[in-house]
Amino acid sequence: MNPRAQVLELRKRLGPSEATQLSRMACERFLAAWSMHTEKSSWDWKGRRVALYRARSGELSLATLEEFLNEAGAELYYPRLKGQDLEFARPGQDPAF
Repeated sequence: MNPRAQVLELRKRLGPSEATQLSRMACERFLAAWSMHTEKSSWDWKGRRVALYRARSGELSLATLEEFLNEAGAELYYPRLKGQDLEFARPGQDPAF
């Protein structure tokens, strides 16, 4: 079995509470690492455009990161298909979203 298939199989075995906890930890690690690599520890997210995705079954949930970025004033965009083209839309500003 290839490594990707192994990871997908392990992910399927996670219970909902364990998946939520691990997703939250991953988001918190990202934010901690990001602040360590910026010039100032309190990165200003206000008005910054950030692309995220909404997790499907078995995917890492970015809910913790989404909540943080919303509170920090970032402009969040999500991918969607329009015909065969991939575009990014902002909820609340695009009536088709």
